[in-house]
Amino acid sequence: MDNIQNVFVIKTDIQEKEFYLKTSWYKSENEFFQIQIFGDGCCWSGRFTTAFADKYRELVDENITNYRNNVFTALTKDNNDYVYNFSSVNNENNSRKFCWKKRFEGSTALIVHGIVELDLDTEASSNDLIDFLLHKNDQLMNQIEETKHNSEKLAQYLDKTKKDLEDFTSMKVEWEATLYSKFRDLLNTKKKRIQLLEELLKNKTEGCDTD
Repeated sequence: MDNIQNVFVIKTDIQEKEFYLKTSWYKSENEFFQIQIFGDGCCWSGRFTTAFADKYRELVDENITNYRNNVFTALTKDNNDYVYNFSSVNNENNSRKFCWKKRFEGSTALIVHGIVELDLDTEASSNDLIDFLLHKNDQLMNQIEETKHNSEKLAQYLDKTKKDLEDFTSMKVEWEATLYSKFRDLLNTKKKRIQLLEELLKNKTEGCDTD
């Protein structure tokens, strides 16, 4: 969808089982994120709306910006600040409930930070997840190659700039030496002219005294 801003996948252990969480984050006033959970050979899908976000952020006393950032951290980074729970609804495998709980710092207490209800997604499979991860890997490889290319161009530019600076410094030294030499010659010429004028003035003065 056009309003999807970012997509992330993390692998995590939930109740001693391995699951993959794929979250698609929306740039929308009504949608918060869509989630797919892969595990046990199945996929479950659900969505978390802004209305749900308002409900749970009031329970944990967070404003919308802080809540969004914390939910993003909880579902895109496998960390110790949150505990996940994934359970069936009414003992039916077609419906699941995914819950993340936030730890209180310095305490073993947990508070429910959000809950998403998911339905079995028969149109999705682990192959879709693999294809997505391969596509993301290709994108990352292209970004690495582009970054490497840009770094090489930058290195070449820096080398050229360094050489230009060295050439300019060398030219500056030559210019200063040439300018100093010309200034010295000019100064010597002026000194000689002054000496000549002083001698002429002295000779003229002596001639006047003899008369």
